[in-house]
Amino acid sequence: TTHPERSQCLFAQWRSRVQGRRQGEVAVGQGDLDSSAMAERLHSMSSKNAVFASLGFAAAAAALSIIGSIAFLSPPQRISTLSVHDPLGVSIAPLGVQRGRAAAAHFPASVVRQMDLSADPCEDFYQYACGGFEEHVQIPEDLGGFARSWDGGSAKIYDEMRKVLEKDQGKAGDWYRSCMMVDYVNEQGAKPLQPYLEQIANIETYQDLWEVMSQFQFWDVPAFFDWWVGADNLEPQLMNFYLGTGGLILPDYTFYTENNDEMKSHRAAYREFIVTQLTLAGLSKEQANTDADICFEIETELAIYQRLEPYVSLKKSFKHISQQELVESYPNVNFTMLFDRMGISQVGTERNNIVVKAPEFFQRLNDFFGKRSAKSLIPYLRWHLVYNLSPLLSHEFLEATLKVDANLMGISKQPERWHKCVAAAKSALPMIVDQLFIENYFSEEDRKIALTMLDYIRDAFKQDLEQVSWMSEQAREAALEKLANIFFECGHPLKWDECDWEVSPTSYFNNSLVSCEHRKMKKLARLFSAPQRRRWSMSVMSVNSYYDNAVNGLFITAGMLQKPFFDAEYDMSRNFGGVGAIMGHELTHGFDNTGRKYDQESRLRDWWDRKTVDEFEARGQCIAKLYSKFEMLGMHVKGNLTLGENIADFGGLKAAYHAWLNWFKGTSIEACRQNADV
Repeated sequence: TTHPERSQCLFAQWRSRVQGRRQGEVAVGQGDLDSSAMAERLHSMSSKNAVFASLGFAAAAAALSIIGSIAFLSPPQRISTLSVHDPLGVSIAPLGVQRGRAAAAHFPASVVRQMDLSADPCEDFYQYACGGFEEHVQIPEDLGGFARSWDGGSAKIYDEMRKVLEKDQGKAGDWYRSCMMVDYVNEQGAKPLQPYLEQIANIETYQDLWEVMSQFQFWDVPAFFDWWVGADNLEPQLMNFYLGTGGLILPDYTFYTENNDEMKSHRAAYREFIVTQLTLAGLSKEQANTDADICFEIETELAIYQRLEPYVSLKKSFKHISQQELVESYPNVNFTMLFDRMGISQVGTERNNIVVKAPEFFQRLNDFFGKRSAKSLIPYLRWHLVYNLSPLLSHEFLEATLKVDANLMGISKQPERWHKCVAAAKSALPMIVDQLFIENYFSEEDRKIALTMLDYIRDAFKQDLEQVSWMSEQAREAALEKLANIFFECGHPLKWDECDWEVSPTSYFNNSLVSCEHRKMKKLARLFSAPQRRRWSMSVMSVNSYYDNAVNGLFITAGMLQKPFFDAEYDMSRNFGGVGAIMGHELTHGFDNTGRKYDQESRLRDWWDRKTVDEFEARGQCIAKLYSKFEMLGMHVKGNLTLGENIADFGGLKAAYHAWLNWFKGTSIEACRQNADV
């Protein structure tokens, strides 16, 4: 990916991480998506972030059930005032408005409430679809933004699971109740941190430092660099250990290096946050201020390292090395100890399955350790430990976090404690909590309907591929083979993993660390086995879906298969326009500007001929230029940075619409046959 794309991806991950921290999730294994391409992490969130701009499909009325979902912070515009004698105002409005209102006469009331029927859909489709929503919906105080279908659906799931967890007498219920012991958590204050802070304070040598860093790897503490386990993009039946940039807490390097007023404000709020949290952790005000300055200095230097990392194409970024080469290249980073403590001492010994995604960053990091003493890094390590574990601590720590969230995202209120605890239980014991959700709130009949819809969408996509004039026959045949090989996981896994660790009914802090350690060990164990193609990287409770290039699979969660996206009682036009467009969106990711680089076996290679690639890229630029003309909040969209999502939006809505047409024709013909028989 290019630098801006990488920055966009990191920012999306950061927002997810911050939301997770506020809900107590960070210390229990965030960032568990282990696809080898960073872009896949964006794709996993793509449905929620997508903005539909397929103006040519305004007639596809069913699509409006999802288009009216996303609020931007723009001034509200007018809402139509309709005549009592002409409630839709059809006869007294301009022609385009009349047609828009006539179409809306067939929409469900819940959709019409989100619309602005005074707008001409051919002039301003967004205002037509979403104007009513922007007028009457306020962003909740505990969220940085609100998407009606996604956030509304998620809120419903959390309400339901609160009832289940309050009654559950197993591990999930014990976890939830330990989190809800607010008086005990507040009474403890910073005490749970003290043994670990003492270990950090006693660092004298780099041997001591790497002992601490070894433990950090199991707690998701974002210190110095990042790592993940994922399939090899060149040999997808094998697994690799990937090393990437890290060490920052603000969203990306620009927050440290740019000097405009906005970034200066963010840095000031962040520095105050450091001082407050460290003071709560037991440092004097003077020491906390000194530590904050040192942390800023170190994080800014790491940010510069990230900025200086040169652009490398996706394919060229997969240089495999051995453990010996890694140790020799970066001798000041004690990878030998880290790998031993992490239980992966054999990684990179039998085959070269270590991939350094940012080699120049690590070279500079190696030099960084060479010019500093271990003791000089104590403030940085202390702060990163406190930052990452503070969501598990008392009310004062949470309130301090709220202040910096307000500066960065406009959030002004903590989530309700029960909501935080449902989120924490879901993240810590995913398979147990997910199964409880499926048992209580998901129908296998819904799963069957959704799988049928997916088949129709694949068939519609296939029909389109067969008719594309700009593809060579060789490329078309290969693309059709890839499409046929895409597997569908719908609703929930058919095989559940185990959460085989103990849970205390009284210690939320200890539960979190134990859970995180076990989940990290499970992740590391995947290094030495074949990829599990159908392993889920997302909770089935999530109102989201994703396509994974690493396995050529599409995953639709049970959380997605609920109102307003889907309901067995809906007319099928609404289902195809709702979750069907999401299904089509994710399927299209397999053939977007990133997905098209992976063949039917998930191997990153040139599998299209040059002429077909040129034709694809020319059409991609058409979409990029269209989106670059769109303006929000006084800024133009950068079409090349959003291209994958934009291609998926067009392709998804198109596939869903034609899938519905095929379904409608098929059921109509069958109905005629039955009537003829009668």
